[in-house]
Amino acid sequence: MKHRFAVPIDDLREGAEEVCLLPEASAQDWAAIFRQADPLRLDAGQTLVKAGQQDTALYLLTEGDISAIAGSSGVPFKTIEAPSVLGEIAFLDGAPRTVTLVAATDCIVARIDRAAYEDLAIEEPELARQLALDLGRIAAVRLRLVSERIVTLGG
Repeated sequence: MKHRFAVPIDDLREGAEEVCLLPEASAQDWAAIFRQADPLRLDAGQTLVKAGQQDTALYLLTEGDISAIAGSSGVPFKTIEAPSVLGEIAFLDGAPRTVTLVAATDCIVARIDRAAYEDLAIEEPELARQLALDLGRIAAVRLRLVSERIVTLGG
């Protein structure tokens, strides 16, 4: 069953230009994407995904903040503020989650699983292609940032 997901269009873009998802998307494009999404409400402290979990869904954080936790420390290494895209790596490669994502505040996210993406690809093939390419670009930007941090830490 599909759910309508109403979010103001201005609230759908990430703050950082280099990881802004579909910056040229129209209101109609976003409406098509969110028609395929399942809205989720998370209370602060609730886990969205766990590291090692086999979940290939893509998440669009539209309200709130999410903490990213690596390893077993339980200590967040990063806070992700809305609006933002989450889970693009597992969505693209199908491998288990690499980090645990926990709601730092009450949050609203849109979950797009692979079946929903396939439905989007049937209804709006060009938009689905643009989404896939942009997710790849965002994953590459984030990988470069991590690589630069590793080089900096390595001396």
